Amino acid sequence: MKKSLFTLTLIVLGLSVWAQDYDFSVVAPTGQTLYYKTTNPRSNAVAVVAPNDYSWSGYVMPAGSLTIPAMVTYRGQTFTITTIRSCAFSNCDNLTNVTLPNTIASIEDAAFYHCSRLTYVSIPTSATAIGQFAFCYCVNLTSISLPDSVATIGQYAFKGCNSLTNVSFGKYLSYIGPDAFEECINLIDVTIPSNVASIGAEAFANCINLRHVAFNARQCDDCYVPFNGCSNLSSMTFGDSVERIPASLCMGCPITSVSLPNSVIHIGEKAFSYCSSLTDISIPNSVSYIGEKAFSYCSSLIDISIPNSVAAIERATFSGCISLENITIPNVVTSIGDSAFKDCRSLTKVNIGDSDTAIGSYAFAHCSSLTEITIGRNVNTIEDYAFGYCELVSKITSKKPVAPSIARHTFLDVPSHTPIYICCNALIAGEYLSRWVDFDLFIQRFEFSLLAKSIDDSLGSVTVLQEPTCSNHNAVVQAIPTTGHQFLYWSDGATQNPYTLQVSCDTMLTAYFDQDSTVSITELRQTSYEVAAESGIIVVNGAAGLLVRVFDITGRIRYQGRIDSESWRHEVDLRGLYLVQIGDSPAKKVVL
Repeated sequence: MKKSLFTLTLIVLGLSVWAQDYDFSVVAPTGQTLYYKTTNPRSNAVAVVAPNDYSWSGYVMPAGSLTIPAMVTYRGQTFTITTIRSCAFSNCDNLTNVTLPNTIASIEDAAFYHCSRLTYVSIPTSATAIGQFAFCYCVNLTSISLPDSVATIGQYAFKGCNSLTNVSFGKYLSYIGPDAFEECINLIDVTIPSNVASIGAEAFANCINLRHVAFNARQCDDCYVPFNGCSNLSSMTFGDSVERIPASLCMGCPITSVSLPNSVIHIGEKAFSYCSSLTDISIPNSVSYIGEKAFSYCSSLIDISIPNSVAAIERATFSGCISLENITIPNVVTSIGDSAFKDCRSLTKVNIGDSDTAIGSYAFAHCSSLTEITIGRNVNTIEDYAFGYCELVSKITSKKPVAPSIARHTFLDVPSHTPIYICCNALIAGEYLSRWVDFDLFIQRFEFSLLAKSIDDSLGSVTVLQEPTCSNHNAVVQAIPTTGHQFLYWSDGATQNPYTLQVSCDTMLTAYFDQDSTVSITELRQTSYEVAAESGIIVVNGAAGLLVRVFDITGRIRYQGRIDSESWRHEVDLRGLYLVQIGDSPAKKVVL
């Protein structure tokens, strides 16, 4: 089909332009007779043409090394050569080298088509466009350097140049046409410049020895499988100014690792789809959109973390990632699209955050290793087959007080005896019983989590003495310092130990410790001094002669010494929470 399209295009090209002859001929400085046609009588601009209706039938074809002059004189008039006309040197099999003048603005369609012995051509800095088929099947062309002036490269322009090992693009290139470098089988390395906005379908298709692409296009939006069939393309790097990864850019490429720069904000549809060798990808927090099927069927991908900047997971984004074991879904995600994680057969746990409101159909269908599901507080709708065929699920936690709406087959083949853990009083409304009729066991549990830990396990540990429950929302935690250390305070500023707190949201609490001393800051008693804050300055009144210690939030001592006045002042470098301890009295919180 593709070959037929290629042939048809040449036929159309021939019908549209093969009807011109020349106005005059002049011998070139290198001895070949060249033929010219006037393109602008006012400026005496001319184009180099083929002499006989765009063919060389009946004429001597240029051969060897050819230099085309910038100007020619004919019958006393001087003409400027500005164009290499379509098919001007097509099928000139004995042409080996071509030097073009700096007056050439355009190299038109098929200008050097099938010049099979051409090894070198100089593209001048005046050229702005390379036409379709311009150097197609120049099978001995080894290198091409396009100046900054060239903005467009036409379809099939260098197709089949199978000796081409090096291509250099100018910085103002904006368009690379479909199949432009298809089957350039010896091309090894390609750098896409920053101003490229469009890359045509299969532009570098079947470049079987292409191993590395440096992609620097800042805002390329138009792209379709440019590297299809590049079976050895294992490395793709991205420049620091790249903002958009265009759709299907790396689709099907055997790349193994990708690190995206912090400039990237958009990953297009199917951008990395079917990259079956991809094991690692780093997505920066700058990314706000990941398109449909962006990573679908990346069958070797094991772990991926979606940044907090992404608000939605689109349709089939990670579908078919059969090796994916870990996925971090940020709490800001508001929706999970249809088939988003379908066939992620190695995924064992799913935690859907509290911002999510909808889970699409087949979102986690056929995740055959999935055992635990956590559904956030604001999920309203779970579509048909969302968790269908997940036969190993043994625990479902729903944080929503009112049962999310589900379809007939939302949990198809999930065992009916799977326990459903629901928040306190959720059964009062009866909606779980009436909506989730396929399940038999509902267990109430306290809906908020408490994570209590030590800032450093070598300094001390933390024990939860009492977990919050549906009937008692209070938790009790205790910090236990190791030998030679003492407890300082909790991350919320409290100094009690053990510490009783009411848990009304997901809570993380950290205990801070320091080296032991005779000072105890956990014994509360009345003090006569005053500690205050004034524009970044700690002020202590009424404590002259006493020892003062200032701790930062990490528990480090930032200042220690004697107070030398009734109104003592100490300036700190950074704003934040500090603890001020006077003598052996309890520490006081100061926020600067």
